[in-house]
Amino acid sequence: MTPPKIAFVHFGKCGGVFMNVYLSRFLGSKNYVVRNSWNTPTDKDRGLGRDWNPEELREFLASPEPLHYVHNHHINWPWEVVSEFLKKGWFVFTFIRHPADLICSLYFWGCNMTDEGRNPFAVSGIDPRKYSVDEFFTLALFDQGFRRLWVLPEFVPDLSYVGELGTENFSDFLREKFGHEYGEFETRTRHRNASGNPGFRELAAGGEIGLDTINTFYLDPDAIAYEKFLTLWEPALLN
Repeated sequence: MTPPKIAFVHFGKCGGVFMNVYLSRFLGSKNYVVRNSWNTPTDKDRGLGRDWNPEELREFLASPEPLHYVHNHHINWPWEVVSEFLKKGWFVFTFIRHPADLICSLYFWGCNMTDEGRNPFAVSGIDPRKYSVDEFFTLALFDQGFRRLWVLPEFVPDLSYVGELGTENFSDFLREKFGHEYGEFETRTRHRNASGNPGFRELAAGGEIGLDTINTFYLDPDAIAYEKFLTLWEPALLN
């Protein structure tokens, strides 16, 4: 049975744009009120160009609507608000990926966006194009502002569902939690907001991410924390 109250904690660069559009179409067809502050094909609240703030999220929590779907990026889901949603019986879920792949994706996405004149890291004074992959990876490990883009929030273990990025996993999620077979709805957004990231395996194997950086990453307690939810595989390195 599909949960009546659903909240998506969208972890950046983890396939969330595609999943959100698909869920918006599917749940919209089931008469859910879709609350997404970014443009989606079925959204009634389009065009804000930002995430919901805590006050707005709490308004949705208090809404009498019987069927509700709310979307927000993970950096704008405060722990106390997530806790309130869970206590009220909402089904709160997220999808994540290997954090090293996530960091690499942030780099290539940032470079692409900056080329288009929309540098997502401008507020931090960072032009990713001026960094090598290794230098950006190191920045992501040591800069607190960048760490929040890949470190798991403290509330993740308490969520109703935590999945790993992948079409098969998303398909299993839809079947298990919603009784829905993936593929019924066309989104045309599978590669929307894609980064062009060749992947951590390839970058590490080719030496573009150095051994010192790789070792630092695998010793980071926040990277190790991912092992509760996925396999923290290590890349094969060339001699």
